Amino acid sequence: MYALLLIYLILRDTTAQVIPPAELQVVTSSGIINGIYNNTESTVRGFIGIPYAEPPVGSLRWAPPIPKSSGDLIDASTFSDPCAQVYIYSNHSIWSVLPYKIWNSANMSEDCLYLNVWAPSKRRDEKRRNKAAVMMFIHGGSYFSGSGSVGYYDGTYLVQDNEDIIVVTFNYRLTVFGFPNSPGLDPKKQNLGLMDQYPEKPLVRALALHSGTAPLLVTPSNNENWNNLSTDLGCGVGAKSHDCMSQVPAMKILEARAHGNYSFYPVVDNVLVFPDYAARARRGKLARLPTLAGMTEREYSAFFPLNSESVNLTQIYEGGQVRYNCPLRDSVRIRVANNIPIWRYLYHGNFSSLSPIPWLGAYHGAEIPMLFGTYNLSNVYPTSAIEAKASKYIQGAWVSFAKDPYTGLTRYGWPRFRFNEPTLINIALNNSIPAILTSATWDQCCEEESVRSEL
Repeated sequence: MYALLLIYLILRDTTAQVIPPAELQVVTSSGIINGIYNNTESTVRGFIGIPYAEPPVGSLRWAPPIPKSSGDLIDASTFSDPCAQVYIYSNHSIWSVLPYKIWNSANMSEDCLYLNVWAPSKRRDEKRRNKAAVMMFIHGGSYFSGSGSVGYYDGTYLVQDNEDIIVVTFNYRLTVFGFPNSPGLDPKKQNLGLMDQYPEKPLVRALALHSGTAPLLVTPSNNENWNNLSTDLGCGVGAKSHDCMSQVPAMKILEARAHGNYSFYPVVDNVLVFPDYAARARRGKLARLPTLAGMTEREYSAFFPLNSESVNLTQIYEGGQVRYNCPLRDSVRIRVANNIPIWRYLYHGNFSSLSPIPWLGAYHGAEIPMLFGTYNLSNVYPTSAIEAKASKYIQGAWVSFAKDPYTGLTRYGWPRFRFNEPTLINIALNNSIPAILTSATWDQCCEEESVRSEL
């Protein structure tokens, strides 16, 4: 089972007898894993590039994830290749300037179902009284790009500077390889990229942090994009095209997908994806779990070229409202109405090392390197003392929530969100710490009865 590999790794008895060096070698159902010390102080163990499923290649290209079978010694010291994907950002995008873009046609691969684990050293483990909280990060990228193996998502600093936590990141299949919508597949087995994230048992029975992605995009189940792509590749249409497409090299598929500008997103299967989340929520069909939700002040600025002679800030704010804030508002409203504990933040940080041009401000995903403590990976501008302080403050909040989702943030000084009350947590407003509490005035820009499915 998927869970066995990771549970053995992160929740095993630290006194278990294993082959030396015991601290960096872990015996699992899938083989022996050799990790590394991930910092100079040897306080963080890294188990990097652990296969959690059989490689989805050949006949398994469009198959649900299959548990990794027992094998030889696993060298868990380096990141795996990102999953095969399409990178659409130009050299003038903030995503290309900062250390996000580590993937390209030279190193992406179909063999990509790997995870990364950062855990405290054994001597730190021996001092803790409780099991460590697990913070799982599911990368964004709108289902056609991204990777859990990006430098900004390195969990070393987060584990190094906080007690009793473990950080997990991983890759999942993307674009046509993750969401083929093929007429040759079982309708309930089309969302392979989601199945990689949520197999029959969760990878980790713990709190999952899902950040850095846009709201769920759902496409109709009419196979149109698949048929167009398979026709371009000489495989025709219909169920018969599936076997033909399975033989086409992955890079050739990606080239045709990019040339035809075909989109592949999750489809409604009534197993992992449903047609109307708002209606389901009103019927009480939603996870009644504490939630920390939020966005950045200038989400949309990330999608403007850095060499723009001028930008329209009104357009940036309006784009962020439509694409991010209004769906978020609807999701928050459902949870508040159901008395589900929810905390809501708005990140404002505008630090030169991450936002080298002032109008960028707090763009989409700008808070993520602050959370991971990897803001110093940027060579654009030096970091500042207040930036380091803000990062520690953000880490403290997320770790408090991970350890105690019900009361951790309240004890941290953050109130549960309520509409029309000063409970919106403004982080790094004017680059200041601690947070400033206001009401959610931005919500006034949303339609009162907006219809959204992304909850």
